[in-house]
Amino acid sequence: MKKGFLVSILLLLLVGTSCEKYIDVKNSNNVAIPTTIGHLQAILDNPTAMNFQRTPMLADASSDDYFVTLPRYQGFPLAERNQALYTWRPFEYIYPNDWSAASWPIFSANFCLDYLDRVTIGQDEKSIRDNVYGSALFYRSFYFAHLAWAFAPAYDKQTATTDLGIVMRLTSNPDVPSVRTSVEDVYKQVVNDLSESVQYLPDLPEHVNRPSKSAAYALLARVYLSMRDYPSAMEAAEKSLMLKQDLMNYNDPADGITIAANSPFARYTKETIFYAEVAAGGIHFPRNDTFVDSLLVASYHPDDLRNQAFFLVVGNYKRFKGSYSRSPQFPFSGLATDELFLTLAECKVRMGDVNGGLTDLNHLLQHRWRDGAVFEPITEQDPQLALAIVLQERRKELLYRGVRWMDLKRLNKEGHQIVLKRQLGNEVFTLEPNSPQYALPLPQDILEITKIPGNIGNN
Repeated sequence: MKKGFLVSILLLLLVGTSCEKYIDVKNSNNVAIPTTIGHLQAILDNPTAMNFQRTPMLADASSDDYFVTLPRYQGFPLAERNQALYTWRPFEYIYPNDWSAASWPIFSANFCLDYLDRVTIGQDEKSIRDNVYGSALFYRSFYFAHLAWAFAPAYDKQTATTDLGIVMRLTSNPDVPSVRTSVEDVYKQVVNDLSESVQYLPDLPEHVNRPSKSAAYALLARVYLSMRDYPSAMEAAEKSLMLKQDLMNYNDPADGITIAANSPFARYTKETIFYAEVAAGGIHFPRNDTFVDSLLVASYHPDDLRNQAFFLVVGNYKRFKGSYSRSPQFPFSGLATDELFLTLAECKVRMGDVNGGLTDLNHLLQHRWRDGAVFEPITEQDPQLALAIVLQERRKELLYRGVRWMDLKRLNKEGHQIVLKRQLGNEVFTLEPNSPQYALPLPQDILEITKIPGNIGNN
């Protein structure tokens, strides 16, 4: 019965694409309407709709973690779009895309919230009701945040009230018009919803495809970090780690790692707090002809096991193989404990506790070091040098995690002046710090249907 309900409800979920023809489908079919709290939980328990291939691909594909050769660039599928994407030029694209991929779980979450007070809830089902409510708030926040990191300017408290954010739909009713809210409103909604969700979610989930209190705090830490609110990010990271702080020992196969394998990690690792994947895209990185930035590869110590776990030698270069999703095309973009230790380290260093921050960093690195090799803890008294070390280790650990684009945006707001460059033959393309191109172009069909404004310089 649950399977049949899910199949029929899929037609209704298509409304999340914001396309009028899908609304016609909804009106002309006998779509099942949820009647029990179990039906709503079943919608949220569908990982294809809520977890798999849903976070924006365009953001990571625009980052500096990888490069391609000129022949690969010339042979891109969807050449016009992907060549423009790779070189940070404006481009037009339509459904299916990152926007629609993330809109599906947002619609699903809104649908469950809209129906929460209309379904039957038994006396012994209050915990299910709480889980549905908290989970729906979490899912919506997770994808709102990822859309903002891809399609809106970096958070800046001086301009956030006037900067254009994303379309923030808070209802499943397709008749409510879509409007772009401010960046400030997006982050306020996300923070408020996550703060509400922790009151209803379990400390840890039955499965990491489900949200939890630990996941909500971990997402809050990531959101606050993107806002450059370091005290709040540190507090949220600490609260999440109080509930789950497992780290894999990269030497130990019992921890679910086969370091020399082409896919060295189990799909659900002991570090995973919440599981999600990057959406499908034309570039489909990482793959045999898409390579990790050579300077980044050279920064790993010979005794750092991430050298083996993360990289596969292909000719003169290395490609990434070390995703916690096991998939070379759809990397892990969820939440994990290693990211939290790095967030904690960065926040402590920024707030003056250099020794405390480096202690957290060394704790992580010890789990990545080769058995038998001497691990020399990182020591540094200069706060700026310590911060540079932590940020470099963050980049090395969180490769292909869906956070580099967000990190570039926030760090440039801090004055890091990171200039991105792509070289193709004799031609060099650059992306300047705080460029309007950091707010990626919105889909052309969404602009035409909703009449919302696009991003200046990209649409």
